[in-house]
Amino acid sequence: MIKKVLIIENSSTLAMRVKLLLELQNCEVTLVNEVDLQDDELENYFDLVVLEYSISFVLVEQVKQAFPFSAFIILAPSPDAMSSSKPLLAVQMVLSNSSTIYAFFSNKDILAQLDTVLELSVNGDNLPLPKILLVDDNAERLDELKNILTGANLQVTVMTSLQQVKDKIVHHGTVDILVSDFHMDSCTGIDVFREIKHHFKDCQCILLTSRQHHNVLIDVIRLGVSEVLEKPVYEHILLQSIHKLWQTELLIHSNQELVVRLQETLDVLVERDILLRVLYNSTADGVMVVDEGGEVLETNHACDLLFGYDKEEFKQVRFNQILNKKSNERLDALLKADSKEQKFSVEVEGISKSGLTVPVSISFSKINYHGRKVYAGILRNISQFVNQRDQLEQQKVLLEAKVNQRTKALEDAKNVAEQANSSKSEFLANMSHELRTPMHSILSFARFGVDMLNSGKIKTEKLTKYYSRIITSGNQLLKLLNNLLDLSKLDAGKFPFIPMKGSIADSVNQVMGEVSGLASEKGIDIRFKSQSRHTLVWCDVELMQQIIRNLLGNALRFSPEQGVILITLCDSQVNTKKGVADAVQLMVIDEGVGVPESELEQIFNQFAQSSKTNKGAGGTGLGLAICKDLVGLHQGKIFATNNPKGGATFTVKIPVANPDATD
Repeated sequence: MIKKVLIIENSSTLAMRVKLLLELQNCEVTLVNEVDLQDDELENYFDLVVLEYSISFVLVEQVKQAFPFSAFIILAPSPDAMSSSKPLLAVQMVLSNSSTIYAFFSNKDILAQLDTVLELSVNGDNLPLPKILLVDDNAERLDELKNILTGANLQVTVMTSLQQVKDKIVHHGTVDILVSDFHMDSCTGIDVFREIKHHFKDCQCILLTSRQHHNVLIDVIRLGVSEVLEKPVYEHILLQSIHKLWQTELLIHSNQELVVRLQETLDVLVERDILLRVLYNSTADGVMVVDEGGEVLETNHACDLLFGYDKEEFKQVRFNQILNKKSNERLDALLKADSKEQKFSVEVEGISKSGLTVPVSISFSKINYHGRKVYAGILRNISQFVNQRDQLEQQKVLLEAKVNQRTKALEDAKNVAEQANSSKSEFLANMSHELRTPMHSILSFARFGVDMLNSGKIKTEKLTKYYSRIITSGNQLLKLLNNLLDLSKLDAGKFPFIPMKGSIADSVNQVMGEVSGLASEKGIDIRFKSQSRHTLVWCDVELMQQIIRNLLGNALRFSPEQGVILITLCDSQVNTKKGVADAVQLMVIDEGVGVPESELEQIFNQFAQSSKTNKGAGGTGLGLAICKDLVGLHQGKIFATNNPKGGATFTVKIPVANPDATD
């Protein structure tokens, strides 16, 4: 079973040694710094908890309560490196049953300590037992030996001759130890061992003999027989021999695995060491190690260049000598404010060897360095950053003044735009209301005049033509008023929108029936083709008919006589507020004059018409704007493209499902 270990440290090299040694023993190790320890890690189970002696006393109490059934080990530096023994003694008092590992311990000593606590060695109760092949041509002795071995819970296979071994060994499982009589009628134990070695090269052999001749023993040793026992064989002697051979075999395998793991670990450590050295010497940032007394212990090449010293000169310089007075005071105040802080950053002004001031940002970490508490710092030249920051401060004042000016201008523009928008909406509402009332009167009088003409009391030819024009103009003006009212409602957000499951194909067929008379007058062939697998779509059926009516009406207006208008339905996709959704795509394709490329988006604006169609073709420029807003209510998309052979295609995409529905 894999042992689980938690190590809580303060950047200690001893903790890293313990971690590597535990991993070599196939333990699952979690290494965490005291400041990075999370509450959820205290909720897991660990067989062993390793604590560095310098962690906070409060955390020691927490760990003891969190792991009442775990073993504990305390990591301590060399006794002569501890400034005071009180922290270690305090931790040992709390964890009274804990063990202690010191920094001067060798890896062998540490492994022995870990083995004592975790029982990392192979437990005798869990040892795998060897598989025994027993060969003897004496049936009585064979049964006696088999009873001895099976009584010790060993798995035993018995055979009586070399020929039986040859016939069955191919299909036999693993043989760990061969126990064979040396002198048999048809063969010798050496013959049997040679045959077994062909199949199981790691098999060990015990020969049983009543005549131990010197020459025979030499041949046996050369062949690789492990043990020769003299008959009669006593039970305890046979079992001791088997146990000794099997323990040796297990130890060999264990050592081989350990050598492989050690080599793999050594390779990893060498690679990491090379990588760290490359990073250390090639990084653009300076690296410096300083002890608590201010002595500079280590610098990299970038740090030497930053201050203009070489490595030998740095050994004669103390840390406070490369900072100006103000920076030293700031650093001292920072350390006194919280002497237990493990990591902190500060901006200081360094002094190079030539006396130049160098702005530097330093990130310090407090670590354990060969049993000493030291500070490892990453130093970065921030001269460019400081200059840029000063310039930014100057620009900030100028920008604030400009922002205030632009803000006032934007507020003024916003007020003007809101006022214009309000005026436009008010104008549309008033105009619609004022024009709708007289239009009803015009239509009523026109119908009255037609009725009188039909009665025969007045000349019919002239008045019929006159009144018919009044009706036509009135209907066109009423359509304009309805469009204006629709736009006003859409702008105000009060347009009735009642979506439900409906068929777009049915809506197309209904609108085609409405315009069939006009199409016949112009000789235009309207064709409809549906390839969509969606029969029903979440939409407002009346609004969909209005969209189709506007698009098909435009196509009829601008198509030449004897032309063809093609309407298609197919499956597509469209972007909604919640992402991409399945959609039904409606396309109205005509053979008219088309739309200039620069106006393909403009034609959907209110009161806008294409420059190719705004003369002589009629229309108000409101139909496509209304279509765009109605499609927007469905969270769909509408756009226009020109056909390669002339004419235009108007495409509408409507989501199949309710785009506002929750999943």
